[in-house]
Amino acid sequence: HSQKDHLHHIHNRGLHYHHSHTRHRQYHLHHIRHTDFIYAIVGEETGLIGTLFVLTLFMFIFQRGIHIAKESPDIFGVMLALGISCSFILYAFINAAVVTNLVPTTGLAMPLISYGGSGVVVHLACLGILLNISQSKRSVGSDSNWRKRIYG
Repeated sequence: HSQKDHLHHIHNRGLHYHHSHTRHRQYHLHHIRHTDFIYAIVGEETGLIGTLFVLTLFMFIFQRGIHIAKESPDIFGVMLALGISCSFILYAFINAAVVTNLVPTTGLAMPLISYGGSGVVVHLACLGILLNISQSKRSVGSDSNWRKRIYG
């Protein structure tokens, strides 16, 4: 199937949710429902509201990652949290841009949504690392005025 077909499925759905089992047979999408173009299926099944909801969830993960980076006790935690957060949001928006035909096909999967063994494992591991960074505490004595210093 071409990228134009996937854009057509998003466009035909419109703004509202309407579940139809015959739509997949009509457009022959039943064999690609779980691949990198899952965002087109989300758009087809749930409309604009569903696709914006998915992107909003990724924005929430990004916002929480930035908050975790700000609260991190060391520079490595800051950089790691920023990198993980940026990778999630970048992958999600690149995948959405590929499905909507704004950029050429890249092969990046939608994090946590697209089917795939190693990709899902890596994204879940990244979320686990992000949670671990959020649980780290400052242990620099009893000085309550201690502030992290970032040079550069």
